[in-house]
Amino acid sequence: MIFSFSLAYPIILYLGVPVLLLIAFYRWVFYKNSFYKFNFVKEISDYAGSNKIFYKFVPFLLRFIVVFLICVAIARPQKPEHKSMTKVEGIDIMMVMDVSGSMQCFDDLNDRRSRFEVSKNEAIKFINKRTNDALGVVIFAKDVVTRCPLTFDKKMLTDIVSEFQLGQIDHTDTMLGKALVAALSRLEHSKAKTKIIILLTDGEPSPDDISSLVPIEMAQKLGIKIYTIGIGSDAGGYMQHPYFGVAPCNLKLNVDLLKIISQKTGGKFFLAKSPEDIEKIYEIIDNLEKSEIDAPISVRYKDYFLPLLVLGFIFLSLEIFATTTIWSRL
Repeated sequence: MIFSFSLAYPIILYLGVPVLLLIAFYRWVFYKNSFYKFNFVKEISDYAGSNKIFYKFVPFLLRFIVVFLICVAIARPQKPEHKSMTKVEGIDIMMVMDVSGSMQCFDDLNDRRSRFEVSKNEAIKFINKRTNDALGVVIFAKDVVTRCPLTFDKKMLTDIVSEFQLGQIDHTDTMLGKALVAALSRLEHSKAKTKIIILLTDGEPSPDDISSLVPIEMAQKLGIKIYTIGIGSDAGGYMQHPYFGVAPCNLKLNVDLLKIISQKTGGKFFLAKSPEDIEKIYEIIDNLEKSEIDAPISVRYKDYFLPLLVLGFIFLSLEIFATTTIWSRL
């Protein structure tokens, strides 16, 4: 069917037709010299009679057809003949990252990178590994912000994550439940067979956050797994104080809540006590969640530009014959 054709270079058709039509129109208006004259010119002229205007329009119509056929031919109309498919692994993933004030703490005195910096760097590594997946990111503290909806553009997503800074949003609270609802809403209309959320936090929900039952029930209804990563050492972590050096972070991680969220939704809970743990956890999730989808690896096209060029040459020959013989005298 004609509607199954596509153009390899459609821009040529869009830009070429107007330009070439102007050239054809210019030639029709200003170029009237005759190269060949036949004895029956007068007879054709007499026959034209009152239809002379119509006959003068014929060369322009021929030029229009020639120009159009050439432009379409150069744009390379083609039709897929054979498509090779393969099974690739791809799922939809929303990453929910805690950017509250406690994320500036660190857990290893020998590696004083903040929890925030470590989680951000490992998230970027994880994103780059998921070649066939659509990923998005939600950040939360007192506010909840979808920084990037689901996308296959890994470069854009990693650029966004790398620009995260503590203090971009109000970091005085931890709206964990609301953040999960925001991520679930992004996955609600996804057509992927497998959809997961990766929640990374180092605290517990604020008192004015919504009940954890809301995102749990929503995830169960939508068939979305939630993997929870709790960050925090047994010592509670440390903070670099501007005047007193290293000071303890007296923050408690709500391990029980994170376990309930993951278990109720079919995911898993992980506890990261060090930067190395976060890296290992992302690797485990990367290996756990795989889903096969059909994707084309090669498509063979059949080109149809040659018949158009032949047809264009025929009309061009008619146009030259007409404008240099019969119609040049009308």
